[in-house]
Amino acid sequence: MRGYRCTDLFGSRCFIEPLAIPSSAEPNERLAGIAAVDELAGSKVFGGSASRLSDLVKLVMESFQPNTDQHTMEVAAHTLGAVVRTGGPLMAGVVEEQVKVGLNWLRDKRHEFCRLAGTLVLHELAEAAPAVFNVHVRVFVEVIWYAIRDARLAVREAAVLALRACLVLVEKRETRYRVQWYYRLFEETTRGLSRGTTVEVVHGSLLALGELLRHTGEFMLARYREVCETVLRFKDSKERLVRRAVVSLLPRLAAFAPERFARSYLDPSVEHLLALLAVPSERGAAFAAVGDMAKALTRIGVAERLRRNDHLRALA
Repeated sequence: MRGYRCTDLFGSRCFIEPLAIPSSAEPNERLAGIAAVDELAGSKVFGGSASRLSDLVKLVMESFQPNTDQHTMEVAAHTLGAVVRTGGPLMAGVVEEQVKVGLNWLRDKRHEFCRLAGTLVLHELAEAAPAVFNVHVRVFVEVIWYAIRDARLAVREAAVLALRACLVLVEKRETRYRVQWYYRLFEETTRGLSRGTTVEVVHGSLLALGELLRHTGEFMLARYREVCETVLRFKDSKERLVRRAVVSLLPRLAAFAPERFARSYLDPSVEHLLALLAVPSERGAAFAAVGDMAKALTRIGVAERLRRNDHLRALA
C-alpha cells in the first residue's frame, strides 16, 4: 500500500506512516489509509495502548481536509467512532479534545468543509463516548444551528443526525438541564419557521422539529397544537424539500399524540396526502406517509376510519 510503512507488524511494536491520509489527492488512497487505521485499532498491538490509539485518532482527524469528499469524511468519522469505542475510558482525554475541535468546526464560516466535518465527528463521538460528550451538550445545542441552517442539503441532513445522537444521549441521562436544552432547541426551531426565513432555514428547522418530536417526550405535549399548525402551514410550499419534510412529519405528529391528531388534524392531513397521490413525483412519499399514519393511529381505532375514507374509496 503506497504511503504506508509498517515494521515488525507481528511483534510488540508497529509504526505506521499513513502519509496518504492527510496529503493524498486520490480519494481511494485516503480511503485505504482510513481502512488501515480501522484495522490497526482492532489489533492487539494498538488496541490496548491509549497512546497508540490516540495517534490513530489524530491520523483520522487529519483526513478531514478542504478537498476531502463527503463519502471519505463519513468513513473517517465512522472509523473515529470505532477507535474511540476500542479505547473506552482510556480515550476520555482524546475525545474531549476532538469534541472541542468538532464544535469549533461548526462555528467556522471561512472553510466550507468544516461544518460537514464537524457534524460527522460530533455525531460519532456522541454515540461512542456519551459520558464525555454530555459535558458539551450546552454548547452543542447552541452551535448545531450553524449546520442545521447551512445552505447545503448534505450538511443539514448530517446536522440533524448529530442532533438525534445528542438527544438520545440526553434522554438516557438524568440532568436538571434537560428541559432547558429542550426549550432552547424548540425556541430556535420556532425562530427558523417564522415568516421571512430562507428555504434552507425552514427545511433544517422542520428536520430538527422531527427529532424533537421523536426524542423529547412530554416536553412537546404542551406545544403540540402550535407544532401541528406550523407544520401544516408549510404543506403547500413552493419548495419541494419543504413539502417533503412536511409529508414525513405528518405520520410522526400522528404517532406522538394519536387522539389529538385524529380529533383536530387527521382530515386536513389525509386530504393533503391524497392530493399528492395525483402528483407522480410525490406519489411514493405520500403513499408511505398514509401507511405510516394508519399504523400510528391503529391503536385508537382510527385506521379503520382511514380505510372508510370517501377519498380512498374513490381512488380505489
